[in-house]
Amino acid sequence: MAGASSTSQHKYLDDFYQSVLSKEPAVRLECFPSLENYLSDVNTSLECGDLTGFIDGLYRWIEGSNARIAGNGLRILELFLDRLDSNEFASYLDKVVSITVDRLGDAKDQVRETASNLLMKLMVTYAPQRIWDLIQALSFDHKQYRVKDESQRLLIRSLNEFGSSTIQLNKLVPLICKLISDSNGTVRQQAMDTLVEIYRHVGEKVRSDIAKRDIPEAKLKQLYEKFDDVLASGRMITKAADSTDDARAQSAAKSRRGSDSSTVSSCSRLSGSISTRTTTTSLSSAVTSKVSNTSTYHRSRSSSGIPCPRSSISTTGAAASGAVDEAIFEDAFNSSVDIMFSSGKDVENQLLNIRDTLADTNNDWEKRVDALKRLRSLVSSGGDQYDEFFRNLRQLDLPLATTVRDLRSQIVREACITLAYMSVRLTNRFERTAEGVIPVMINLLQNSAKIIATSGSVGMRYIVTNTQSSKLAPLILAGIESKSKEIRRQTYELLVIMLSNWDFSFLEKHGQLIHNGIKKGLSDADAEARINARKAFGFFREHFPALAETLLASLDASKKKALLGEMSNASSTQSLASVGSSRMRTAKDAPPRQARTEISDKQNTPTNIARSSSANELAMRQKNATSKTLS
Repeated sequence: MAGASSTSQHKYLDDFYQSVLSKEPAVRLECFPSLENYLSDVNTSLECGDLTGFIDGLYRWIEGSNARIAGNGLRILELFLDRLDSNEFASYLDKVVSITVDRLGDAKDQVRETASNLLMKLMVTYAPQRIWDLIQALSFDHKQYRVKDESQRLLIRSLNEFGSSTIQLNKLVPLICKLISDSNGTVRQQAMDTLVEIYRHVGEKVRSDIAKRDIPEAKLKQLYEKFDDVLASGRMITKAADSTDDARAQSAAKSRRGSDSSTVSSCSRLSGSISTRTTTTSLSSAVTSKVSNTSTYHRSRSSSGIPCPRSSISTTGAAASGAVDEAIFEDAFNSSVDIMFSSGKDVENQLLNIRDTLADTNNDWEKRVDALKRLRSLVSSGGDQYDEFFRNLRQLDLPLATTVRDLRSQIVREACITLAYMSVRLTNRFERTAEGVIPVMINLLQNSAKIIATSGSVGMRYIVTNTQSSKLAPLILAGIESKSKEIRRQTYELLVIMLSNWDFSFLEKHGQLIHNGIKKGLSDADAEARINARKAFGFFREHFPALAETLLASLDASKKKALLGEMSNASSTQSLASVGSSRMRTAKDAPPRQARTEISDKQNTPTNIARSSSANELAMRQKNATSKTLS
């Protein structure tokens, strides 16, 4: 109500003009919520007597010393980018990029993340290369070490989001090579990581390129070793030109690692004989083409000792452009490998090791990704059948939530896959962990990085499909109050899944909450949110007929007509459930592993029922047992 009233008080953009230009921090802070609400409403006017002066005022917000006001200014610019015509916003582009790059050096994590997200959104609007032409001239020689560090992280995000073919890396690699000798240790380490990431995307051409740069021999040798490790582990994104080239590259890598007397110069000569032909997929072709790309991950052994099995992953056009879909999740599920343990103490030690790795954000990102994969393997091997598993799982709640918040997209994706897998396997016993991660995962849905947003979206659909809990409903429905249309839109999609799949016992306490949410959704500014709200109403009417009739009677004629039209167009109420859940794997169709089959006969004993960490799971089992007795 507060947001609605503030919007009604400001009917025009000019109403905010004086507050935006004010130098008083209190006035700026007071102005921000109303201005954000105004610009978030697509029905409001952007007519302004002096739009250039208005945006100049926002520049001063961002350039000031108050981090909170600076973050607010970046957020308002992001909203203007959404609302203004791209040609009109282009006149402000140089200045916007300049002041946003400066804020990459802010001491506050939240401000740096907001600045990074704005730059990513600019790349979506104006093409990555155009934005990087502006960024590279400002960032890599910046006096602030954080700007140099965050710019490299931004480059990695750009590669994962848009692909290497959309950025002229030959301009950026020399600048990153210089940072290997930077006076700041954080920048030096990030430069190494960035070159390794570029190598993953481009291939052997990077090896021959950096050999020409002025890099200290010890650092160059270290880089080559990292390249070899990436190649041997099958983590390359670029495809070899053919299997012969791939074999030659891996053979050369093995010979480099096996020769203790080899020098950096000999490594550089070896790289010269390796084919540099690589294939890349442009962002535009990924969107328009339906050709599937296949990448093969060769059997290897990770640092944790878990073998990575051979698997063939079919990538859709969406996935090739950086998005994540259910197929990628399923492939990751199926790649989980069994871990050998002989007692509950072994399970406890594994969980404690995973907790320590995830909790330390200073750990190498690859180690943290590996820890998430080990957690999946622990579950797939039947570790959840031991009492020690659930006793120690609670200690992972905070590290898992922190991992989902990470700025590195690979870590966020792996975390979402792991949480989804745990939901599939543990069903309602996953309830307590879900309570801690759902608010964080919902926040991912608005992220400007497609790989992060889609990872959160797919992960949430798995969790809502497989884990039913009365405690989770309010956490999920909180997204309806978000100012982000992406969050609201997908929250209503999740509500459809809840109403169509969940047992009524988990919903009955929340009838009024769901009633209020659907009513709000029917008037949402986003068209897709309104459609999903209407679909949710069909299921809501089955569960809460009295509340549904009350809601229907409170609607005006136009909304009532749209709602009834939606229901009449559906051939059956089951067809409404297709949103988000049609391809979703449930616990029922999840393929059982041999380790779980061996102990399946014990699951219905009183001892094993008592092991459940969730009262909901116990209630469900008791309910099933009662129904069998009656029959």
